[in-house]
Amino acid sequence: GGTGGWVTYIGGSGSDYAEDLALSGSEIIVLGYTGSNNTLGTLVNTLGNPVAPEQTFNGGSYDAFVVKLSSTGTASASTYFGGTSSEYARAVAVDNSGNIYITGYTYSSSITYGSSTASTTNTPGIFLAKLENDLNTNNAWVGIHDGSDYDAANDIAVKADGSSIAITGFTKSTSGFTSGTGAAYTTHGGGNYDSFAGVWTGSGTSYTTNWVTYLGGDASYEYG
Repeated sequence: GGTGGWVTYIGGSGSDYAEDLALSGSEIIVLGYTGSNNTLGTLVNTLGNPVAPEQTFNGGSYDAFVVKLSSTGTASASTYFGGTSSEYARAVAVDNSGNIYITGYTYSSSITYGSSTASTTNTPGIFLAKLENDLNTNNAWVGIHDGSDYDAANDIAVKADGSSIAITGFTKSTSGFTSGTGAAYTTHGGGNYDSFAGVWTGSGTSYTTNWVTYLGGDASYEYG
């Protein structure tokens, strides 16, 4: 129903999944993960061949992707994001300057975007990243957080000035996961998965972990 709107495809030669979106002024930021490994191929070409800062599929079954759309559905930029194995993007947020923040989980041993690189100790691990509004690779920040087992992020929020990034999700890790003096619960509650919440603080291309805490009881499954 309704009139005056638009609907557009975002896809390439493989399977493509849009997971979240955010509004930045009149722009729409779409986040997802894609199995289209044809150098972004149809993923951007059907949207008018916009600028693609990272045009090469990184590897694995899926890469994360970010696509910027105007209020009329025209794409202005898009990019792959990932390492040599698979990434599953889950959530996106923007700050008042239009910087883009993404999170999800990765099976890659490391992720590089521009000059920023972060490495995992166990996979899957949680990735989070800050990208410039134009998706330029020159001023990006990439972070990874993981513990002893399966970790995944499902949502992200950012302070208006970009000084704090908060994520939530779920973890099977019973060690090496919580961090910081602000962690309210440092012991896994039991069962298979606990929820978690975490905060990173910083600016520009430098962010550090403030705290990460478990949020769960002894039930088998708790998902943040």
